[in-house]
Amino acid sequence: MLSKTLFNRKSASVFQQYTKSSLSQRLFSTTTNLCNNNTSSINRVVFSGIQPTGNLHLGNYLGAVKNWKFFCVVDLHAITVPQDPKTLKESSFNLIAMLLACGLDPKKCSLFFQSQIPAHSQLSWILGCFITENRLKRMHHYKDKKNDLSSIGLVSYPVLMSADILLYSLKGNELYIPVGDDQRQHLELAQEVAQQMNFKFDGLFDVPRGIYPPHAYRVMSLRDGTKKMSKSDTSDMSRINLVDEDDVILQKIKKAKTDTLDGPIYYNKDTRPEVTNLIDIYAALRGMTAEQVVQSYSHITEQANSKFKKELAEVVIESIRPIRENYKHYLNNPEFIHQVVQDGADYANHVTQVALREIMDQVGFYKKP
Repeated sequence: MLSKTLFNRKSASVFQQYTKSSLSQRLFSTTTNLCNNNTSSINRVVFSGIQPTGNLHLGNYLGAVKNWKFFCVVDLHAITVPQDPKTLKESSFNLIAMLLACGLDPKKCSLFFQSQIPAHSQLSWILGCFITENRLKRMHHYKDKKNDLSSIGLVSYPVLMSADILLYSLKGNELYIPVGDDQRQHLELAQEVAQQMNFKFDGLFDVPRGIYPPHAYRVMSLRDGTKKMSKSDTSDMSRINLVDEDDVILQKIKKAKTDTLDGPIYYNKDTRPEVTNLIDIYAALRGMTAEQVVQSYSHITEQANSKFKKELAEVVIESIRPIRENYKHYLNNPEFIHQVVQDGADYANHVTQVALREIMDQVGFYKKP
């Protein structure tokens, strides 16, 4: 079963020593219950991945990291655009440390690099033979980034993403994918190709399902409430990085764009996108609804935005400080990180090779009798 204990006791004991964030534990509980509270014969799995480029920010944490079960650092996806080899290696390693700092439990999840698992690339080739070029060129990812120097990898990126997903979604599994608004189209492609191959190969895949967190699943920029918070934004003031020190967080929240409307804060994505974004962040970190946040500040009628931002900064600092400190601990223990990644890759290779062989048998590839 994919939900078995994936790491050795030494790794687990070191994890317990360094993971101290109660927020992380609370945020991870929902997905852990999803995967473990299962009384049927169906094996429930949560899978996701993140590129090793730039620093993880608050939007990554609230929108994706807190929901994962199978963790893949997608370094193959990263090279669809030029990367400095030394920087790629360093950022990949640092990302593992940050994911652990965010609260991943090595006893309950598998963490690995995409490039360590050959089956991802092998299945990508197979799926690519069932997806048309025109379909790929309609993807937002390609249309937004294409230029005269674009590589084939930029076009085929969504095929590899579908392979990443469907390797863990054979019949008998029930796969869930944490999805933000900007990734819906990629999940839809994986669902389409799963249905297409099910028709041709007699129900090969379980069609993957999306997980959509109720609050802040698409955290917006602190400088523009209509744009997603992004690692690639040229302005560092647009995001809260998980490595930011307390004073930096305070300044970023203090200078976050809001508006000049008088009276209490209220929630409206159309007329008050920046204030609404800050309410969503507060709600997600405090485990509240947006309505509860608004109600708790309804008595403040003067300088409401300023007072709300001051208290929001305290909430964000309180939430990120233990993650930042855990991150520093993990960076000082590289052997532990290497062990976690090796254990995760060993298990993922076992799972994916079994799945790939079943897919290859259905498609018609040779197998020794």
